[in-house]
Amino acid sequence: MPVILVITGTAALRELFGAPGTVPDDAAWPRREPVAASVAWLTVALVVTVPVVLRQYGSARPRRS
Repeated sequence: MPVILVITGTAALRELFGAPGTVPDDAAWPRREPVAASVAWLTVALVVTVPVVLRQYGSARPRRS
């Protein structure tokens, strides 16, 4: 999964800065639509990690000095 994130992120940045690469017609969806794929991956990562982090933060006890 991290390799896909790097590939789609790089392709998305290229597209956003006006230098899109050539993509074959039979390429996978993340290669054809890199910006949408990057947004989708980031959304999935946030949906998974934010509740876990908030749960851990809420159950953390303050440290005594």
